[in-house]
Amino acid sequence: VDGKGVGDVGQTVLKERQLLAGEGLVIVALVVDVSTGEILRGPEVTSKGFVFEQQYSHLLEDAKCIVLDVFENIPPGHTNKLKERIRSALRRFFRKVLGRDPVVIPLVISITGDEEKDIDAKCDKCIL
Repeated sequence: VDGKGVGDVGQTVLKERQLLAGEGLVIVALVVDVSTGEILRGPEVTSKGFVFEQQYSHLLEDAKCIVLDVFENIPPGHTNKLKERIRSALRRFFRKVLGRDPVVIPLVISITGDEEKDIDAKCDKCIL
């Protein structure tokens, strides 16, 4: 695609590109304080190649509500479970409402509230 190599892209990469091109991408980002179990920032929902955000802003707002519902039902500290549930709930929602199945990437940034441990992850430095 970029003209820098011939044959250096495998079948798996081509399938991933086709999936992204056909269905698009949805990224969900939130910052969670693991010591209190509270969301400090987010959820922010961004799409690329999926829907026109201005036209479907209500749909992305509904997606945020789904993320919050999922969050409420996962115990604090279970980040991997939270990510997987967000991914599956949003994929199911988008399939039902739009008949599309985008790639959903949940980004859950966990901080402890301990400044020593969180030196690179202070919430005021997080840009979502």
